[in-house]
Amino acid sequence: MILDRHRPLIRPVSFVLAQGLSGLGAAATSFAIDVWVFQQTGSYTIFATLALMAALPALLLSPFSGALVDRLPKRRVLVSCDAASLLVVAAALLAVALDSFSVTGAAAVMVLLSSIQTVRWPALTSTVTLITPGPHLARISGLEEAVQATSTVAAPIVGAALFHLAGLSPILLLNVVSFVCSIAIVLSIQLPAPPASAGQTSVLRAVFGDPAFGMRWIWARKHLLRLLVFIAVLNLGCATFVTVNAPLVLSFADAGTLGLVMATGSGGLVLGGVLMTATGGIKPFERGVLLGASGIACGVLVFGLAQTLPWFALGTFLFGFMHPVVNAAAQVLWRTETPVEIQGRVFAIRRMISWGLNPFAIAMSIPLSTWVFGGLLDALNSHLPRIGAWWGTGQAGRLGLMLSTMGLGMLLVIATATRTGFLARAGSSPVGAPTPPHPARGPGPTTP
Repeated sequence: MILDRHRPLIRPVSFVLAQGLSGLGAAATSFAIDVWVFQQTGSYTIFATLALMAALPALLLSPFSGALVDRLPKRRVLVSCDAASLLVVAAALLAVALDSFSVTGAAAVMVLLSSIQTVRWPALTSTVTLITPGPHLARISGLEEAVQATSTVAAPIVGAALFHLAGLSPILLLNVVSFVCSIAIVLSIQLPAPPASAGQTSVLRAVFGDPAFGMRWIWARKHLLRLLVFIAVLNLGCATFVTVNAPLVLSFADAGTLGLVMATGSGGLVLGGVLMTATGGIKPFERGVLLGASGIACGVLVFGLAQTLPWFALGTFLFGFMHPVVNAAAQVLWRTETPVEIQGRVFAIRRMISWGLNPFAIAMSIPLSTWVFGGLLDALNSHLPRIGAWWGTGQAGRLGLMLSTMGLGMLLVIATATRTGFLARAGSSPVGAPTPPHPARGPGPTTP
């Protein structure tokens, strides 16, 4: 009886666990390349420029990748993306072995992997919706967060240890193996075929014919549009934090300490994901988004003020622990209200907008940290030295002051959204109330 009751969850759980394999190798590779670039150059400007380049594909390719995902079988898309990622990482491994890997090569690897992920993400997200029974969406969304966190919790520790011992090669090799395993597992899991309507147009016409479809669909649903805008604004601070945290820690400590700090954040992700899996999230889900966002903002604020390992660890733990609270709640809202046959296009536009400000945030962090917060920190150290001492001096002080200001700004935005009911759904039940499951189940008429 217990097996029969949980049988519908076997396929989504297996699928989510399979995707965690490639996430493990990818996280270790990203960590190692970030550390390698910063150690080679010592320049935050170069470090942030590479992060900016890696963020651009999500902005430029999303309108087309979503239509491709809706048109093709999900299995084919996922396997193709993993195979392409494998080839990119294998090429990087060969370059390292030949002692020809460079900052330019690191940039190329990050841009290519980001471009592939832009296609893979809507395929992965819509597939989970398609194979998960409606009543279990909240828990499976929480499981996604937990698996992703579990994949990354070991990555900084393993990445730091392997990087310290042997450089990039063993980490890249680990990523190659993880992609091979992911491909094998996806091929062994039965996934639904695309709706019959998907075959009525050619792939090229489907991809390039109407890239604005997802935007029009979201625009007609104002409560989802407001949720999307809120997450996009929140991501300004998150993108700055993700870009700045490694250089800031490395200004005080070595790569091993950075690995511990990042592992602490990943541990927070694991605990938050497990909590969401066990409870199904905070309801109404709009409250989960707001409470989780508040915790993230506090983590950014604390991290900016930190100068020692315990405080760095506390800030990154808060940042990690609260992310599943926000992400699981937002995922349920989008998955239950978006017909599965158009989730590729809608979710790709969602990704483009929610991450669209990330390149701007990364690009602006360079002049802001140098000129604006550099000047502000000099003024504080000259006129209010006790306050200026909270951040110190030099590049580390400038980056810390910028993060602290970002955290305070995020808290102000969240307080305003809470007070005004920005995320509420006017004229209907509160956001997060149960909705009919049929829009997220199986093929049906395409929403105009």
